[in-house]
Amino acid sequence: MIELEGNEPDVVEQLLRFMYFGDYSDGRDTASTLDTASVAFTIETQGPILMNARVYAIAEQYDVQPLKARAKDKYEEVVRVNWDPSAFLASVELLYRHTPESDRLLRDVIITATREHASELIYREDFATLCVENGDIAFDILRVVLTVRQGLKCCDYCDGQSAWSWSSRNSELFRYF
Repeated sequence: MIELEGNEPDVVEQLLRFMYFGDYSDGRDTASTLDTASVAFTIETQGPILMNARVYAIAEQYDVQPLKARAKDKYEEVVRVNWDPSAFLASVELLYRHTPESDRLLRDVIITATREHASELIYREDFATLCVENGDIAFDILRVVLTVRQGLKCCDYCDGQSAWSWSSRNSELFRYF
């Protein structure tokens, strides 16, 4: 018997779904291969933003790189299409707590989403509290603000699509900070 302690059963279920089927449900789909009771439970208790964050965290925990990549793609899509600031902030807190500082894959997505929704987030008390309580989040945001203002890349590994690289799209940040 294999025990996956410390993880919610529905998140472990999505890990196993990915292992067997190459994908998992974040609650947005109702494909016939998925158990609709499980999907309804997922939507009701977590929502797709948090489910994708939790799946990413379990993929990091068990070093399942293809699942991390899939969870990142789904997270990025749901944050872009179904913006929910409360769920987003809960996912940020979860991801910064359960992933190492060196894991930039989803943290860069978070910083990009934070930049894109800065005018809304800056006035939220829960966002301010999150930044005060977690210095890594605050520092990542500060780094992108200063980097963009100086027109620099944050590292030698940026491909021009990173949250840290300069582009004309990033110039919109000036009006927020």
